[in-house]
Parts: sequence; structure tokens; C-alpha cells
Amino acid sequence: APYRRKERRVVATRDIKAGDVVFSNLPLSWATLPTWASDVCDHCHVQAHRELARCSACKSVRYCSKECQRKAWASYHRSECKALPILGRHNLPDDAEMSSRMCIRALVMNAGTDDYRPTRADFLSLPAHFAHLEKEIQDRVLVLAEIVYESCNGRFPRSDISELLMRFNCNNFSIWNGLLTAYGAGVFPVGALLNHSCEPSCVL
Repeated sequence: APYRRKERRVVATRDIKAGDVVFSNLPLSWATLPTWASDVCDHCHVQAHRELARCSACKSVRYCSKECQRKAWASYHRSECKALPILGRHNLPDDAEMSSRMCIRALVMNAGTDDYRPTRADFLSLPAHFAHLEKEIQDRVLVLAEIVYESCNGRFPRSDISELLMRFNCNNFSIWNGLLTAYGAGVFPVGALLNHSCEPSCVL
């Protein structure tokens, strides 16, 4: 049987009901789709039914509360704030802009928080499968890496940026609301370990 092979896997030891949550972990990085930016808090992802407060400096992200804005500033936004307007000038397609934002956030994320959060090393331990991608996708990744490098004013090596972007294609997850509509994406290294079954039996 496939489950007896010596490969990384998770096996249930009890019956699990449909709809049960069996696994949860924090993201290394995440981003909201630009088309949802005015409706979703960029930090906690609450979908607000009122106008969200926009960062007065970059005007690129919105928050549902002062608390979320404070936490975001302390953890990552202080370091990404200047990069986001530069990135926005490139008028990238939604998925490319979202990947670029996730990359910048993964590069600047401050891991010194009370909650356990995966590290960049956790994510880089995952396979990239870059050599197996179509040439068009490979070229797109390299172009995007150059845009992120420029947006960050050369603060991070091109190789670090490329290594992250290469893994996004096969390891990231969509972030859904209650109606199963994708409004963002996230880098969940631990979840990605479970996302390669040829016969999936769950939704991640």
C-alpha cells in the first residue's frame, strides 16, 4: 500500500469527520489580492464591512484597527513600507504583485514574536522544482526577482529573492473566506509538507 512506503506523510490514527480542522499553522508571509485590498485587513485578514484605515506612508495596505496596524509595523511593515509604492509603479498583474509582496514580507519579517512562526530557512528547505518549470515561467520568476530587488533598493541579494520566488509556484496556498473565495495567498512551510499527495483526501 502507498502509505507503507518510506516517505514523508501524515496518517490519521482516529476517525475524522468531514469539516474537522486537523492542522493549523502560521504563515511565514502572506499578501492580499489587490482587488480585495480595500475590504480585508492586511494583518489579521478580517473582512471588514466598513472603510479600513490605510497606511499614510505607503498607501498600499489597510488595517481594521490601530492594534493590527501597530503589530504589523513592529513585525514587518516598518521594513516593507518604502518598497511597496516602488513595486506598485510596475503595474504588475494581480498574482505577480501578490507574489512580490509575499517575497518582500518574507525577507523582512521579524521572527521575534510570542507566537511560533516559521522561518525563512523552513521554507527554503522545501523543493523548488525550478528545473521542471516551463521556460516561460522560469523567465517570469527571474524578471519578478529583479523587480523585487529594485523595489527593495538592493537591500537583499538577488539569489535570496530568487530562491523564495522559485518555491512559491509549488508551495504556496490560497487564503479563502467563508464562501471559499480566494482573497489572498500565504507561505505556509509546514502546511506545504503535506501538500504533495497524488491522491489527496483533504483540503489545505
